[in-house]
Order: sequence, then structure tokens, then C-alpha cells
Amino acid sequence: MLTKQEDYLWVRPAWVAAKQRQLALKPGARNERGVGRRGSAYAYNVKELRNREKAAAEHAERA
Repeated sequence: MLTKQEDYLWVRPAWVAAKQRQLALKPGARNERGVGRRGSAYAYNVKELRNREKAAAEHAERA
């Protein structure tokens, strides 16, 4: 990844979205609560979706 300058092949999108939102909130990003829509990190907070995404990534890595 670092030597070839390419993205991680089996990245979990919800996990990345949650991490990016956490980083955005540190410098004082606008709070989006009450806007009426779910953010891109929503799937990471739903255990069933998170586990399904994790299982798919693990399966892809093994293949």
C-alpha cells in the first residue's frame, strides 16, 4: 500500500467513513445532528451491517 501508492483492496467502507468523521470532528467540523439524513458512517453503528461488512472483507482476503 505504501510502496505502491494504492488503496487497501479490502477496505470496509463504513469503518473508513466513521474514522473520517471522527477526524473531521476534531478540528471543529459542523455538527450534522438533526439534519434529517444519515451520515456516511451510519452503517458502522449498526452491528448487523458492521458484522456483514466485516465478514465480506474477511472472505475477500481469504480468496
